[in-house]
Amino acid sequence: MPVSLATTTAAASALLADAPSPVVMIAVHNSYDDVVRCVEAVTRHTAADTALLLVDDCGADRRIVHLLDRLGDRIAHPVVVLQHASNQGFVRACNAAFAATPGRDLVIVNSDVVVGPEWLDRLAEAACSSDTVATASTLTNHGTILSVPDRNRSSHALPTGLTPDEAARRVAAGSHRSRPAIPTAVGHCMYIRRHVVDLIGPFDETFSPGYGEEVDFSQRAVAHGFRHVCADDVFTYHRGGGSFGGTPEVEARRARHEDIVRQRYPWYRDRVRAAETDVTSGLADALATARRSLLGLTVGVDALCLGPDQMGTQQIVVESIRALARRPEIDRLVAFVPPHAPPYVDALAAELPAVEFVGLMPQAAPVERRVDVVYRPYQVIRLSELDFLARVGERFVVNQLDTIAFENPAYFASAELWHEYRDVTRLTLELAHGVAFISERSRQAARAEGLVDDLTATAVVSCGVDPVDVHGPEARPAGMSPDDEGFLLCLGASYLHKNRRFALEVWADLRHRGWEGRLVLAGPTPPHGNSLAAEAEFLLGEPLLREEVTTLGTLSEAEKRWLYRRTSLVLYPSAIEGFGLVPFEAANHGVPTLATRRGSLDEVLPPGIPTLASFAVPQAADVAWDLLHDPVKAKELSETIQLHGRSFTWDVVAARLLGLFEEALRRSRGRVLAIEGESGEPIGLAPRAHRPPPPDAGPPSLERIVRAVVDRPELKQGLSPDGSRRQRVARSLITEVRRRFG
Repeated sequence: MPVSLATTTAAASALLADAPSPVVMIAVHNSYDDVVRCVEAVTRHTAADTALLLVDDCGADRRIVHLLDRLGDRIAHPVVVLQHASNQGFVRACNAAFAATPGRDLVIVNSDVVVGPEWLDRLAEAACSSDTVATASTLTNHGTILSVPDRNRSSHALPTGLTPDEAARRVAAGSHRSRPAIPTAVGHCMYIRRHVVDLIGPFDETFSPGYGEEVDFSQRAVAHGFRHVCADDVFTYHRGGGSFGGTPEVEARRARHEDIVRQRYPWYRDRVRAAETDVTSGLADALATARRSLLGLTVGVDALCLGPDQMGTQQIVVESIRALARRPEIDRLVAFVPPHAPPYVDALAAELPAVEFVGLMPQAAPVERRVDVVYRPYQVIRLSELDFLARVGERFVVNQLDTIAFENPAYFASAELWHEYRDVTRLTLELAHGVAFISERSRQAARAEGLVDDLTATAVVSCGVDPVDVHGPEARPAGMSPDDEGFLLCLGASYLHKNRRFALEVWADLRHRGWEGRLVLAGPTPPHGNSLAAEAEFLLGEPLLREEVTTLGTLSEAEKRWLYRRTSLVLYPSAIEGFGLVPFEAANHGVPTLATRRGSLDEVLPPGIPTLASFAVPQAADVAWDLLHDPVKAKELSETIQLHGRSFTWDVVAARLLGLFEEALRRSRGRVLAIEGESGEPIGLAPRAHRPPPPDAGPPSLERIVRAVVDRPELKQGLSPDGSRRQRVARSLITEVRRRFG
């Protein structure tokens, strides 16, 4: 189809009389390299029946006009070149295009823009998604509030390795097509509805030759009840800065035009500021989604619990990091660890060089770089921990594990502390964008307590039971003799629900029947709700047996291996479990476990195996006796549990977590920052947006540092032991600073 030339608006209109809506308009004034790339991309990525209107604004460089004339019918699209006899400027060029396309929508594309695949279809869908939409603008690398990947920061270049086409494909593929509202059309590439132009008129030529015309048009449309949207599934490359340059004259004109906008539309500046800074808006979500599409997914793991003791929680955190590090969907994985991490954390960092290990004290220092989603593989205990999650990630996901502590006041020093914990849990699960559980039983218990509902993004991610260092080094625990073997082992913290007293009673029954093995009770002692008194009470009544009981505290992995390799049977009489890792650990070492099927154990253990059907001691001793004296049955039990455990791998956990992360990232960040606690008082966090302290406020870091020390008893005791002179001096200084600064 030949390229048509017109020297008047009327002539251009006649040539475009049969063109469908919309018409694509490009204003041309020099900048040949930009223009030819722009026209080539538009013709390559736009349906052949779409008309192009090039307004040739009498630039000195005539090459694009000569090129189009030479190519002629080799261009499939109807192309009309409207030639101005003198330079009219961008605003009048656009108004000429409006006049030449009556009854049709107009898409204005800057001459330094390169469009991508399906750009116009997607842009038109956004613009026509509602009859109240006046304009739709595209995402771009250089477009003020629509800039990605860096929000509110324009860049002349695309992220390394990306072409305009690839960037457009990635953004389209990842978009949620939410079409968020924006305060104004952004002029690099905008679709303008004809009925709005007919109602409020074209661009105001007060803003000629350019700057501010689309803002003025947009605010007139807003005042008439229309709105503007971002086509968040369309990315167009914009070189930027090619239209007017940055001369003093241009900057002065820009300032004059901005002053006109301020005078006419006093609301505009505040709306733009809100669009720039609101982290919970639909626009913020769309920009973040596009950023992930361009740069990849960044995940953080809250590993601040990785202290010197390696217990179940620490094992879950370490294995979660390992598993997530293997996922190709994650482009950047960050582990937030204590500033003085123990040696096993250093070993983990050496093992995983691609993972960023960031040591920090979150209460004392802000986190410089956010992640897309931060995952906490264990429960939140304090508001300061929740505050950290809310600030470090654009979304956060918490693994609630179970509701054992939530349901049991015996594990707290006072009812008040229990209610505080429950309040923090409620707030955490209200604010979390995703909640993971290690069993369906735990998820149902949380629902029964009203902690989550059907609207909450949840997933049962289970727990990996992969054989970890089964053949690793061992270490004999203090209190065990080198020749100890063939004993009964009860492993786990001495919480009352672990039923260590019941294990004692079953073991005593076995001894009375003639079995000669010892009993080993191993695990840390919680400060509240432990069974030590109940155990001591029983042993007082068994003076001939109590010397045959060995009680061990917290164990290292090497010490656990030593015990597993020498025990004959593991007793696991727990009344409730969130998951129940011990039977699988033991089975990986070839050791049978006699467990209950209570709580989640009925869900995760294989069917048909010998278990503790009740807490009747004689019946339990019968089953234990059978396993202790029938090696075939014992081996069959351990092998059945081990085989069943192959479905609970950390790779499966990571895959399920990725699905939960994706669901969380599709959800709005939300504005709810407080809920009503059980006492009736509101509990909540500070606003996410930074608020400068009042002029008379003290040093902003003081209270964070004090809180950071107080929340870490080990650190506090090391810095200022109770009753010490250092403690008295520290308290005096803090009091004086608070007094001076109010």
